[in-house]
Amino acid sequence: MPSRRRFLAALGASGTLASAGCSALPTGANGSDCVPARDPDWQIRGEFWSPPVRGGQTTYVAEGYTVTGDGTRYRIAAVEDYEGQERWVYNVVDGGTGVPLLDGDRLYVGTGTDHVLSFGAETGHLQWRYEAGGRETYGGGAWGQPATADDLVLVGVSHSDRPDPDPTNHEAYVHRIVALDREDGGERWSYRADRQFFAGPVVAGDVAVAVSRGGRVVAASLADGTERWTDDLGGEATHPPIRTDEYVVVAAGRTVVGLDPVSGERAWEATTSGVVTAFEAGDAALLVGGDDGRLVALDPDDGREQWRHGVGVPPVDVASDGARTWVLDRTGVVHRLDAASGERRDRFRVGASPDPDSCGWTHREGQGIAVDGDWVYVTGPWVARFPAAG
Repeated sequence: MPSRRRFLAALGASGTLASAGCSALPTGANGSDCVPARDPDWQIRGEFWSPPVRGGQTTYVAEGYTVTGDGTRYRIAAVEDYEGQERWVYNVVDGGTGVPLLDGDRLYVGTGTDHVLSFGAETGHLQWRYEAGGRETYGGGAWGQPATADDLVLVGVSHSDRPDPDPTNHEAYVHRIVALDREDGGERWSYRADRQFFAGPVVAGDVAVAVSRGGRVVAASLADGTERWTDDLGGEATHPPIRTDEYVVVAAGRTVVGLDPVSGERAWEATTSGVVTAFEAGDAALLVGGDDGRLVALDPDDGREQWRHGVGVPPVDVASDGARTWVLDRTGVVHRLDAASGERRDRFRVGASPDPDSCGWTHREGQGIAVDGDWVYVTGPWVARFPAAG
């Protein structure tokens, strides 16, 4: 029987979910190159927190990201900036949670029990619950961040009508993008594929574009879910597409492609040196992290490389505030880079436990990062806020 560890790890996704020792970082004989820790302004502990979502003076997070069927109670929480107090909490049982989406006064989030939930962002009041109809204990789920368009909420969800399907068998599940009514959660339409849409869709004009785990890109009409165009990149895909001014950009395996949202034609294509482990949009570049420990900035118009930085271990998430690029790596180290050149300006460790290794730390896996003004918000086995300036 699969363990309580995350379903994504069970399917053998990228190395972002593996643990790493201190040897993954450059260290001198006397340990002088070990990365120093930085004390958080506040911290909330837990297990497998989703990437953080910022809104006003609040951080929205969901616990148990990608965990299925372990019987544990996990939290969806709105955390206030002042001392990290939880303004409201909603508990999910027997399955973890996906990545929240804040849209105006609503918060939408999927779960490992094949539900999509709508909350009042300020109060935490549950407004509606969509149920895909799955019976499985392990596998399935709605992990990707939802998207919204007009009166629709769009999310990828997988489920099985069997209680004990093999979570490594894609054919044991029904994989769909569903369009839900924003007001009551009723299903308007669905698009079915042969692989899980682990990452959420993106809206581009009158289509929703999503990429399945197998690297198949689909564009479905927002009106009725009919297929407009497809592409097949091959390789593992666990990050949502990015909408730029002109293109929809998709990453799968070692391939990053800029696609015309109307026709689906490839406008440009770039090959990365490592399998993509982090994929975000900066103010003037696409930021791509790889399992070879490098972060590359690509021009969103033609895919040309602007700069690259050797992080040392695989990045798991990236954020940008215009002047600075922030990278969270697999071992819980935050790197602050110059956004224009990629040169490192600072780095500090946020993840540690009482059992030290040769650097004095036991690494805990980072998950997500966000930057807002003078503060950096980081998730993993914790939700924590750190000063942006060291």
